[in-house]
Amino acid sequence: MKLAKNVVFCETDYGAVLLDEQSGRYWTLNPTGALAMGVLLDGKDQGEAVDAVVELYPAQRDTVSTGVSNLLDQLHDAGLLEEK
Repeated sequence: MKLAKNVVFCETDYGAVLLDEQSGRYWTLNPTGALAMGVLLDGKDQGEAVDAVVELYPAQRDTVSTGVSNLLDQLHDAGLLEEK
């Protein structure tokens, strides 16, 4: 997975922000979403992103897996992601 060419990912004290430099719109991610995105942007797969979140936060694996999948669907629908 990679970000669209006009999108920037920036971690913050509260999670992360995705900025579409072309439109000026931005999306905020909570800490778990930011962690998952960081793992995915490092070239790892969705399963590894889920593993990273489950390791740091008290959550069920199925719940996290659904959350990561939903996050990716929403970001893709918003045009923030490109297929590799």
